[in-house]
Amino acid sequence: MNDRIRPVRVPGLGSICVLLLVFALPPAWAEDEPVPAPAAEDEARPAPTVGVIQGSRVNVRVGPRPGGRPVAQLDDGAVVLILGKYTGWLAIEVPAGVLVAVAQKYVKPVGADAVRVEASRLNLRVGVPQEGRPVPAALRDRVVRGTVLPLVRREGDWVWVMAPEGTRVFISDKYVRELGPASEHKAILAAARAQRTDQLALLARQRRERAARLSGEKLRAALGEAQQSLYRFRIERGITRAPVVEVINALESTIEACRESPVAVRKLALAVRQDLESELELRMARKDAEVARLRGLEAPAEKPAAPRIEQVLVRGSIRWEAAPGWRNGGEWVLWVADEPRYVLQLTTGLPHPLPNFKARAAGGPCAVEGRQSGQRVFGLPVLEVRSLAK
Repeated sequence: MNDRIRPVRVPGLGSICVLLLVFALPPAWAEDEPVPAPAAEDEARPAPTVGVIQGSRVNVRVGPRPGGRPVAQLDDGAVVLILGKYTGWLAIEVPAGVLVAVAQKYVKPVGADAVRVEASRLNLRVGVPQEGRPVPAALRDRVVRGTVLPLVRREGDWVWVMAPEGTRVFISDKYVRELGPASEHKAILAAARAQRTDQLALLARQRRERAARLSGEKLRAALGEAQQSLYRFRIERGITRAPVVEVINALESTIEACRESPVAVRKLALAVRQDLESELELRMARKDAEVARLRGLEAPAEKPAAPRIEQVLVRGSIRWEAAPGWRNGGEWVLWVADEPRYVLQLTTGLPHPLPNFKARAAGGPCAVEGRQSGQRVFGLPVLEVRSLAK
């Protein structure tokens, strides 16, 4: 008796291919993998043409479809370079000033104002991913390894850069009037691209100003802390050097890290550091004297003290120098020939009306008369002001 052989169903080749394709596709957020392009993009791209925007606040988008967050908005009369045509849409070169975010781990700094792409093909996203929210859309075109992008600012593990020329974005064709081939409108196109150069310079200046402001605030805070420590050291009148060295090292580290701080703040920080070093030298001298006393030796002769009060008449510019977290937040400083010279303070027994530092600071350079108190603040001698004159 022959057993009937029952046929075994084997999955079709098409099913196997579908399964393999599903498992082989990269995740949507992958930074270093190509994104499948729509069929329309496989068509040969026409020669670039020049167009003019007709309409107010016309949205420019990531893809040739409505919806989603616009990449930019263009006003009536703006010139665009048309790179391709789709049904109802035009692919145009990204306008000047469009900012995009890239993952910081895929770029390396190039100087202070740019980064270089290290990935083979890197996404340019319209925002920084936030936990619990959809990943922001990316522009259709990716940048290749070695591309240098102008840096705008850093945000966590991401950096904001200006989208490079030649990157495609999309706009509805009903808002664009075509002028003709780019080769026939070079002057118009050059004028439009000059705006990009101006925008790059503006962004670089804004980044430097922002970095200088943040760096200056950090250095001012460290300066205030160091000044407080110096006051404490003088009150304690100790001979232990370790706390002073610790404060000096902390201040020097902050000065080194805050190289972008304004010059005025750096000069004040250096003056405070000099005062801390003087305190360290005094403690070393006291220690030597204490050792000599214990050994029954003669203590080294001390230098005669400088006069504590000195009449001063000097001309300069008055500026308010802030020190966050210290006293009332800062001091008025007299600058002479672009160098901080004295910290200005009022004292008792002054004639009325009292000198007005704020008013004189707004009125330009002035003559300051007073006496030196023998104290130091910000590493500068304190001048007890008696009068101010133009």
